[in-house]
Amino acid sequence: MNARAWLSTDTDSETKSIAEIDIVGALPALQALGLFDLMTINDARLRALIDNSVLTQ
Repeated sequence: MNARAWLSTDTDSETKSIAEIDIVGALPALQALGLFDLMTINDARLRALIDNSVLTQ
Protein backbone atom coordinates (compact mmCIF):
# COMPACT_ATOMS: atom_id res chain seq x y z
CA MET A 1 0.00 0.00 0.00
CA ASN A 2 2.80 2.47 0.81
CA ALA A 3 4.46 2.17 -2.58
CA ARG A 4 1.15 2.57 -4.36
CA ALA A 5 0.28 5.64 -2.30
CA TRP A 6 3.75 7.11 -2.85
CA LEU A 7 3.53 6.58 -6.62
CA SER A 8 -0.05 7.74 -7.08
CA THR A 9 -0.65 11.18 -8.56
CA ASP A 10 -3.90 11.30 -6.58
CA THR A 11 -2.15 11.05 -3.20
CA ASP A 12 -1.73 14.27 -1.22
CA SER A 13 1.75 15.40 -0.20
CA GLU A 14 1.31 14.57 3.50
CA THR A 15 0.30 10.99 2.73
CA LYS A 16 3.20 10.69 0.27
CA SER A 17 5.63 11.86 2.94
CA ILE A 18 4.29 9.31 5.43
CA ALA A 19 4.46 6.57 2.79
CA GLU A 20 8.07 7.48 1.98
CA ILE A 21 9.04 7.32 5.66
CA ASP A 22 7.36 3.91 5.93
CA ILE A 23 9.04 2.61 2.77
CA VAL A 24 12.51 3.71 3.86
CA GLY A 25 11.88 2.39 7.37
CA ALA A 26 10.96 -1.05 6.03
CA LEU A 27 14.08 -1.39 3.86
CA PRO A 28 16.36 -3.03 6.45
CA ALA A 29 13.81 -5.77 7.11
CA LEU A 30 13.14 -6.29 3.40
CA GLN A 31 16.88 -6.52 2.73
CA ALA A 32 17.33 -8.97 5.60
CA LEU A 33 14.60 -11.16 4.10
CA GLY A 34 16.42 -11.09 0.75
CA LEU A 35 13.45 -9.59 -1.07
CA PHE A 36 15.64 -7.59 -3.44
CA ASP A 37 17.60 -10.72 -4.33
CA LEU A 38 14.36 -12.20 -5.68
CA MET A 39 12.51 -9.21 -7.09
CA THR A 40 13.25 -6.16 -9.19
CA ILE A 41 11.51 -2.83 -8.73
CA ASN A 42 10.14 -1.82 -12.11
CA ASP A 43 9.14 1.77 -11.38
CA ALA A 44 12.14 4.04 -11.90
CA ARG A 45 11.10 6.60 -9.26
CA LEU A 46 10.53 3.94 -6.59
CA ARG A 47 13.77 2.18 -7.52
CA ALA A 48 15.66 5.49 -7.21
CA LEU A 49 14.12 6.15 -3.78
CA ILE A 50 15.15 2.72 -2.57
CA ASP A 51 18.61 2.83 -4.17
CA ASN A 52 19.30 6.26 -2.67
CA SER A 53 18.00 5.20 0.72
CA VAL A 54 20.10 2.04 0.75
CA LEU A 55 23.22 4.02 -0.10
CA THR A 56 22.67 6.40 2.83
CA GLN A 57 22.05 3.67 5.40
